[in-house]
Amino acid sequence: MLRNANFGAEEDAMRSFRNTRGQIILVGLLALSVFACNSAKRATTTPETDALLRAARSGNADTVKTLLTSPNVDVNGVDADGNTALIEAARFGHDDVVEALLIARADVNAKNKQGKTALMLASEGGHDDCVRLLTQASGVR
Repeated sequence: MLRNANFGAEEDAMRSFRNTRGQIILVGLLALSVFACNSAKRATTTPETDALLRAARSGNADTVKTLLTSPNVDVNGVDADGNTALIEAARFGHDDVVEALLIARADVNAKNKQGKTALMLASEGGHDDCVRLLTQASGVR
């Protein structure tokens, strides 16, 4: 009789272990899928979007305007640090590029991986014209 009681306890323990193990595996798979989706979203930029980011960083307004006419460019595409073309143009004070990107409906509220917006970076850099443009675009008073 004692042997049957021990067997029941062992069976319960094994069932509990399998349930816990299954839950851990499920949580791990969910976490992996979330991280994979986020990194895939960030890593899928077109050559045109990469060129837009480079042109915005360097302040080349003519190139930015030309690239914005391409159907393959994402005005809100991001680099490895989560920076958009608008964030990069504002960081370096390229007000003509900021204006072109805003006309193309760049997201003025986008944040990079450090949690900074274009307005924050323009303000930190003392780029008053960019701050004015971004403030007007965001409706901040």
